[in-house]
Amino acid sequence: MVALVQSAYFVQIPFYLLGILGARMLNAMQSNQVLLKIALVSLIANVMGNWLLMKIMGVAGIALSTSIAYLLSCAMIFYSLRRTLVAKG
Repeated sequence: MVALVQSAYFVQIPFYLLGILGARMLNAMQSNQVLLKIALVSLIANVMGNWLLMKIMGVAGIALSTSIAYLLSCAMIFYSLRRTLVAKG
């Protein structure tokens, strides 16, 4: 069971690292409102994913939900980063 949980958490590592990089870039561009909205969506997605996947997979579902939340957050950060860069020319 521990190996399954660790495997589900391992999936989040690249999204977590890229998310940190993207968030720092958005912060440097003073897009903090965007980061706040992304954080709220990510929180809601994580809570809902925990509830749903915990019922299906048990404790490993919570780990997988966290990884999915990081994937979603990373995607939203880089989408926002692209939009901000295009808008600033």
